[in-house]
Amino acid sequence: DHVITRWGQDPYSRMSFSYVPTGVDGMKELAVLSEPICCPRTKLPLVLFAYGARRVPMTLLGFLQYLAPIVSMLIAVFVFHEPFGYVQKVTFACIWLALVLFSTDALRRYLAQRDLVR
Repeated sequence: DHVITRWGQDPYSRMSFSYVPTGVDGMKELAVLSEPICCPRTKLPLVLFAYGARRVPMTLLGFLQYLAPIVSMLIAVFVFHEPFGYVQKVTFACIWLALVLFSTDALRRYLAQRDLVR
């Protein structure tokens, strides 16, 4: 008896296909299932990101983690003309309000700690 995943029917799967016997477990089967996503085309960006992430300050890395989705959203709205209605605007504003509150609190704590060290 086997489990056949039908990833090939999904237009976004790039014709990935897995054929794994049932009742087995272990890393070998996991490796079989992950073969479609473990090619150099997907590994290289992850390895380069991990390499670069260790060489920049965490504050910069955190800022870039917020910047990337914003750039993606701007491309979606202005290049691909995705809808950006009232709900999206409110959600966007809430996320940035939370970021401002979090950053203000972090800055306040940093300044208080710096004053204690002096």
